[in-house]
Amino acid sequence: MIDLRQIHCFVALYEEQSVTKAARRLHIVQPAVSMQIRKLESTYDITLFERTPQGMLPNVIADKLYPLCINALAQIETIAATLAESKMLPTGRITIGTLPSIAREILAEILVDFHTRYPGMQLNVQEGYNSTLIDAVVDGTIDLAVVRMPIGDTRLKFQLFLAEEMFCIAHRSTLPDISVITGRQAAALKLALPSQDTVVRSLIDSAFRMHDIEIRPAMEVGPVDTMLAMANYPGWATILPRFSIEGKRLNSDVCVVKLVEPKVESRLVVATSSLRETPIQNQLLIQAIGESLASKNS
Repeated sequence: MIDLRQIHCFVALYEEQSVTKAARRLHIVQPAVSMQIRKLESTYDITLFERTPQGMLPNVIADKLYPLCINALAQIETIAATLAESKMLPTGRITIGTLPSIAREILAEILVDFHTRYPGMQLNVQEGYNSTLIDAVVDGTIDLAVVRMPIGDTRLKFQLFLAEEMFCIAHRSTLPDISVITGRQAAALKLALPSQDTVVRSLIDSAFRMHDIEIRPAMEVGPVDTMLAMANYPGWATILPRFSIEGKRLNSDVCVVKLVEPKVESRLVVATSSLRETPIQNQLLIQAIGESLASKNS
């Protein structure tokens, strides 16, 4: 069977038509070139070159063999490049925490793309509430988390990717024929809002206080789906961030209205521990998340 050394010697001799030049090109001695060509011809009982005073002239069989050998060498180079590239790709395991709304809207796309680019990486995805995910990053249970940035938490490093605007959601009879609602108008409604220990509620309360608006929700609710269900009833409303409502199949009688005066925004970030270095593979995933969130925000 023909081997790689014979292919290299054959191609060099075919192109140079001189054993001396072929040997110089391959950085081997002349007898080695001659030996490889003789072995190739002997194995298949063929003659590839006519030995003349002008040099080694390839015959018809050599003419047919040459492009096949060129293709074979190109394939070998591709294989070698692939193996070298694979050796440089990061490996390991990343545990990532995420809010359910982010997981539903964009995380699957991010993970598929990331696995395609870095097949040696294993990803473990956990969903949870904002506070739970932050505590898990601090104690090292998870490596990084896509969360809404809490106020004044120095235990973590945050990489900001986008500001997530909040909207008022209500029955159409509650907000008839309007596209914008002010904070004072919203505060007069029967509001079902997130509980006070959540980042979203803290942002809402803080923004309303800055506009001297007192907000007293009629109900505090945990699950987003329950808050959205309350909006199905006339007179009731809720205030939620963009990604909490995107992808939801809202009742046709429910409308989503822009909230102004105050405009409330939640900053969506990737959180990592401020006490630990961020490994390169984690940085690559953070970059992929950032690129995806940026495209969603454009």
